[in-house]
Amino acid sequence: MRGFGLRSAGASVLFMVGVIVFLSAIATSFDFARGIITRMQLHNAMDAAARAAAEQGLSEAEREIRAHSVFDHKYRAVAGRWHVHPRIDVTERSISLSAGLTIATAFMGLAGIHEFAIAESVTVPIRNSSPPRSSAREF
Repeated sequence: MRGFGLRSAGASVLFMVGVIVFLSAIATSFDFARGIITRMQLHNAMDAAARAAAEQGLSEAEREIRAHSVFDHKYRAVAGRWHVHPRIDVTERSISLSAGLTIATAFMGLAGIHEFAIAESVTVPIRNSSPPRSSAREF
């Protein structure tokens, strides 16, 4: 009977350590999932902004204004708690957006990780503004 009590106490300690490790893994996955979702929302908003700004017939200044406007509308609607100002580069052939932000962790702070960085970039070719060539012959 005496040996049974010692084995039971050892099993209890081992069980509690297992529970702590399991709960820590769940808490860490929560922070990572939040980061992945935020990165996806950032990417989708930047992609929509770049595609809207790549339309035909816009000047470089109009492209930049449109990109900012679409990004603000798309991103603020889903993740308005983080203020992100994307960098917009317009060339003759493409428009690029890049942005980054730092997210505070909820549970990983217990392990000393209080924040992590997210960065994303998107480049979209500008649609050709010249009229399409006709393949029919003129007589």
